[in-house]
Amino acid sequence: MSRHRQPERAGAAGFTLLEVMVALAVLAAVVAAIGSLSSANRRAARFAAERVELAQTARRLLNELGDRKAFAAGAVVGEGRGYAWQFEFQPFGEGSVDSFGIAWRPYRVALRVVAPGGAQLEVETVRLGRAGP
Repeated sequence: MSRHRQPERAGAAGFTLLEVMVALAVLAAVVAAIGSLSSANRRAARFAAERVELAQTARRLLNELGDRKAFAAGAVVGEGRGYAWQFEFQPFGEGSVDSFGIAWRPYRVALRVVAPGGAQLEVETVRLGRAGP
């Protein structure tokens, strides 16, 4: 009769202390990298939201500009909703008279908007305005 023998193990089953320490170090590095990426993503999202709000404010101001009948050469400043803004108007080229007898002239319009956080946006465009009062 043969005896059934269990194979002998060279050591106990499980991980060594060194293997556990290396695994924890790798895990800590991965968690730190994910945290850093998450923080950078939040900053980028906040920056993008501020830039969008700045662009919307500039667009709103330019749309309200269309209600003016005439532009005076010079600068106009204002503030609203925490945003500071400045328009600069300069005559651009020669004017003309339309079929209704109204004198029109192109103006170079420069708009600078400053957000409450300090971000700035500058927009330049040309708008048609009445040449006289």
